[in-house]
Amino acid sequence: MSGLCKVRPILSCCGSPTEKLAWLCTKVLSSLLDHVPSHLRDIHSHLERLKQVSPEDLRGKKFCSADVTSLYTNINIQGCIIEDVISLASEHENSLQMFGMELVDVHEMQELVFTSSYFTFNQKLYQQLLGLFMGCKPSPIGAIVRVHTFERRSVYIDPHYLPIVTVYGRYVDDAGTIVESEEHAKNLFKLISVQDPDGHLGWEIDYPASTDRFIPFLGTRIRISNEGRSHHPLKTKIEVAKNFYETANISSSSPELTGDSYLVVDKILYNNEYPNSRQFLDYRIKGSGAKQDPNLKTVTLKLPYMSESISTKILKFINNKKLPITVVFLPGIKLKDLFCASRPLYPVYPEQLSDLSKNSHRKG
Repeated sequence: MSGLCKVRPILSCCGSPTEKLAWLCTKVLSSLLDHVPSHLRDIHSHLERLKQVSPEDLRGKKFCSADVTSLYTNINIQGCIIEDVISLASEHENSLQMFGMELVDVHEMQELVFTSSYFTFNQKLYQQLLGLFMGCKPSPIGAIVRVHTFERRSVYIDPHYLPIVTVYGRYVDDAGTIVESEEHAKNLFKLISVQDPDGHLGWEIDYPASTDRFIPFLGTRIRISNEGRSHHPLKTKIEVAKNFYETANISSSSPELTGDSYLVVDKILYNNEYPNSRQFLDYRIKGSGAKQDPNLKTVTLKLPYMSESISTKILKFINNKKLPITVVFLPGIKLKDLFCASRPLYPVYPEQLSDLSKNSHRKG
């Protein structure tokens, strides 16, 4: 019994007849990646993009990744060279280091490099006829630009590259994005796939089956935490919910109308991901039962709110040690607070901004 084993050679281009041309081709075209908005140069650029997403934009969403199936060997060489790379190079020719060449010269150089992939096996000489040669230096650029052409027609909705999703990034053939559901993820990558005229572009999607599952992506493991969706501690959210119900009770003229008003509040809180909102009416914060001596003078300690677990540990420690401290957890620092601060390296909060302004006037 015999079978066919599919393989794809991954060979070095070192010492090949086109090695120096491949180096020059890479040197000329590498700056094109600056004009591919989805391109991730490394793990740091990926993390920076995630840090810029606000908790409000993460509410109710999940992070998923997708891998292009055999990207290099499924790329149309002529389409990659003529229709995509040269087209993008003509748009940004002023940003390319051409070394005295014209685009027609770059085109001929690419065609020679990408179509002259030879390797030997078992004392026989072979030529790769389909797809990009994986050991060739400019192959990653060609692959990135090829998929970028499909993304321009699907993921991005205008010439300024505004994505139809909150976050979308891709490192060659590995893409990561934030979506609302698994169906949303499938539709998103299907939009990209259908742009391939050859019908070879396929994705393997990794979507979290549960909220506590991490998705591996570029050396990281990512999960959107339910706890990290708000800048406010649990105590603040409970008081807001209680005030909603109290307002509904006061503004209703009969028990029947009070019940209707409560249902309206239930719906509002449910849409903000509080499915059992009535529990907040009799909720007590853990660790808040210990009472301090009323004659003891206390000081106020302002701390940035990071997570509910950290806040609970801080309060528990203060209560157990009976420290004369009243802790106030402030909302997390936002970009607008940092941009408005005169000293951006300091942890500045809104009420502190006014203090800085007053002090500056006094000194002046």
